[in-house]
Amino acid sequence: MRCLYPIEGTGGGAVTHALTLAEHLPKHGIQPILAFFLDGPSVNKAQDLRLDYRLVPWRFGLDFTLAWRLNKILREEDVDIIHTHTITGSFYSHMANFLYPQRLLFITTVHSFIIDELEGHTGMTFSDWSRYKRDLYLRRFVDQFIVVSDHLQNTLRKDGVPENKIVRIRHGIGIPNKDCCLKETAAKLELNIGRDKVVVGTVGRLVEVKNHKLFLKAAKRVLTSVQNIAFLIVGDGPLRQSLERLAQDLCIEDSVIFVGWQNEIGDFLKTIDIFVSCSITESQGLAILEAMAVSKPVIAADVNQLGETVIDGKTGLLIASNDLDGLVNAILTLVSDVTLRNELGRAGRQLVEGKHSIERMVRETAELYTRLYKEKCRQQSTRKGISCRQ
Repeated sequence: MRCLYPIEGTGGGAVTHALTLAEHLPKHGIQPILAFFLDGPSVNKAQDLRLDYRLVPWRFGLDFTLAWRLNKILREEDVDIIHTHTITGSFYSHMANFLYPQRLLFITTVHSFIIDELEGHTGMTFSDWSRYKRDLYLRRFVDQFIVVSDHLQNTLRKDGVPENKIVRIRHGIGIPNKDCCLKETAAKLELNIGRDKVVVGTVGRLVEVKNHKLFLKAAKRVLTSVQNIAFLIVGDGPLRQSLERLAQDLCIEDSVIFVGWQNEIGDFLKTIDIFVSCSITESQGLAILEAMAVSKPVIAADVNQLGETVIDGKTGLLIASNDLDGLVNAILTLVSDVTLRNELGRAGRQLVEGKHSIERMVRETAELYTRLYKEKCRQQSTRKGISCRQ
């Protein structure tokens, strides 16, 4: 089977998920092809991994030539399955599929809902609302939804999506050796962070929905009580300059390190002693899972489905959304209690080992592809006498 992944190349959890599938599915007889709409760090990562990809530039707002160019890939590469992970990827892939003589099997992984992500902005424009309504309309043309959490599954059910069109496959991540985080990391040396400092860090795109402003305001408050702390922000995005200015305005620029975008965040996660997620809305949170995989305690805003992973008092600490006092108190609690940090870190790693391995995610995805493809082939052969690839 040949599967097309149309997606942006600018990074983020959905893109990482698609890259992971593209890297590991060939072991299960699936041939993935990535179609990137935007150039960026994920395109570089695809190059490094020697994945089969195409750069299909998204040139302007409603670029219907993109649909035509995707359709050309579908024909030239004899694609069997289209698997999308983002709202933009889904829209243009639907258009490309409509142009195809025989509509191909269409699968969408739901990582979050656009209506939730828009809550992270100051207001919803007409363009935003149009994209939201367009996405709702196009759901009827999806053959199968994959969700990464119970919360997303329940939301689709409430929205009227039939039960048999929803399957849950949890995010899968690489789980390093247990001794990995006991070693001094190169990242800590590069960043000139003293060994005796407690490092509080966060990883994510520098956009409104990730709520880095709350992280910086909490850093200011924490530093008035405890001095021996460094704050690490891994990621990049349109808000970087304004966040750097905010750190200066708060007079904490000497204690906050903006690392920028990193394709490989492993060393930085090992450097962190306490991981923080302040997001206003969040899907499964790949960076959270990766932090837990290296036994780091997590503080997270209790939004959407994060409580399925960050279990308060067991694998991490939950705070109310946008709760500055709660975040400050949680950071101070973990800074002062090494034993609690270690206990939460160990429990988090155990949870990830049990539920979020790459092997499980890839195997379940391959099994789903095979089942759906065979069902579609049977339907086609019954109606039109068409034979499918074996």
